[in-house]
Amino acid sequence: MKNGSGRSGIIIIGGPRKYKETGPLTEAGYSFGLVEYRDTGPGRVIRMLRALKATADASAADVIFSDMLNVSGIFVLLFARVTGRKLILRIRGEKFSQERTSLPLLFREGLLKEAMHRFVTFHLSSFVIRRADALMPDSEFGKLGMLLNTDIPPERIRVVPIPVRFKEIEYSVAEIAAARRNLDIEQYSNVLLTVTGFSYAEKIRGLREALPQLAAYLNSRQDTVFIIAGGGPLTGLVERTVKRYASPHIRLTGFIADVRPLYAVCTVFTHFSYQDGCPNIILEAMLAEKPVVTNDFISFRNRIDEGVNGFIIDLHNPAALAAVIDRLISDPELRTRLGGEGRRKVLHEHNEQAIGRRLAAALDELGEAVRSGS
Repeated sequence: MKNGSGRSGIIIIGGPRKYKETGPLTEAGYSFGLVEYRDTGPGRVIRMLRALKATADASAADVIFSDMLNVSGIFVLLFARVTGRKLILRIRGEKFSQERTSLPLLFREGLLKEAMHRFVTFHLSSFVIRRADALMPDSEFGKLGMLLNTDIPPERIRVVPIPVRFKEIEYSVAEIAAARRNLDIEQYSNVLLTVTGFSYAEKIRGLREALPQLAAYLNSRQDTVFIIAGGGPLTGLVERTVKRYASPHIRLTGFIADVRPLYAVCTVFTHFSYQDGCPNIILEAMLAEKPVVTNDFISFRNRIDEGVNGFIIDLHNPAALAAVIDRLISDPELRTRLGGEGRRKVLHEHNEQAIGRRLAAALDELGEAVRSGS
């Protein structure tokens, strides 16, 4: 745990992903106090609160900006209330719908331990979200969930997307060959790729809806493979769905920590989901100059410009997905153009300087609103 000692009106407290806020704010020259919460041992919450108190005592900060939910979030909320400070909560994704749709599925799958854990953490997190003074979701989808599930007024909710950090993904011919060999796909000319998690019902629903169309398409041509990289408690359900459509050209790799080698061999990047807010994996694929194909969903309409950097298809149109994939595979110039436009969009809209300016402006606006009670 690391203490910051900035004398600003804002204290940031966050876990390992807090760099998505502190990095952009530093780039924007925004002053803040910092409590870094990485501790996982016994007594970690007590140590966090001590660090928070020390940072608060050393600064004039009257607003806490936190991404902490669950038990840790409860204690941050209590600290804010006891000390008379305001709490602005950073929200990644859409917490309400992801658990309400996933809990019944987890119970049906017999994953009782996971379901009970998620039930408890969901209600703890919901308590924190509903009692924050202001919210900062990372997407319009997240904002919609906050508007529908809390009494926090719209003027106290500001959308600021996430930044993307790594800039280059370059591989030599030898490295690409090694990646193909390690994935056992040397016989294939084209690689469709999706990288996702198997934790939420609506996240895997999109993939499960796409699989029948993809299996039929893959079985019609022998030169293309579909790689699904991901893991999570609902892996068994995804595996059964893949087996149902019996294509030898679909590969489940499990969780892969470093996905960059997958981009090296990828021809077309796909992402199918009804849950994502601001999916980092799509932004990374665009940075890797890969054309992106997604289903029609609010979060993807805010990222993909149809025919410019990718395509958005209707999964309920049986011919739509195969037609788009076939078009991209057969037209390398189109893939190059879409990939280049995708990279330009991410570098322009999701670099740390641009996000930092938006984040700083949102913090100033929300800070003024919660201080004045407006």
